[in-house]
Amino acid sequence: MVSALVAFVGADALARRIAESRGVTAQEGMTILMQSLGGVPAGHFAPPADVAEVIGFLVSDAAASVYGTDITVDGGPVPTL
Repeated sequence: MVSALVAFVGADALARRIAESRGVTAQEGMTILMQSLGGVPAGHFAPPADVAEVIGFLVSDAAASVYGTDITVDGGPVPTL
């Protein structure tokens, strides 16, 4: 299973609403949003292309022996080993 915290238009809109309601910049709104999720160590949500790259790997012959694993593409907020 691939789970992801992906950058998307809705996250940007939510960050802008947070910013407007608190009287801060859009970037500060995004920081507040990321902090509300427990923090994002990478400092940004995963771009859709990052998720696509992982999926491309998983459907390729290079991943022929990959079974029963979870892959999290999220910039770091979900603790994993």
